Formats: sequence, C-alpha cells, structure tokens
Amino acid sequence: VRAHLAERRSGDRPLNARSLSQTLAAIRGFHAFLDRRLDVATPQLALVRGPKVK
Repeated sequence: VRAHLAERRSGDRPLNARSLSQTLAAIRGFHAFLDRRLDVATPQLALVRGPKVK
C-alpha cells in the first residue's frame, strides 16, 4: 500500500496530500468490507499513516 501511495505521489501526474488521503480511505474501506464479508484480516493496514493535509 505504501508503494502504491508513493507511486501516486511521484508519478507522471502526482496527487496532492488530500487526494492521497482519500485514496487511503478508500483502500481502508475496501479492506474493512473484505474483513466483514470474507473474514480477510489486514491489521498491517492500520499501521499506514496518511500524509499531512494542510
């Protein structure tokens, strides 16, 4: 997940901090759905911090 966010931040069309936070929120939401429906736990995702938003 960190590598994906780093790529989105420094790619051809870099995203700002707010967009990266929204992306991380979407990923966390999807993994929460997987945990509820398919019992796929991803506790490592809680360790990923989002960027500082000004």
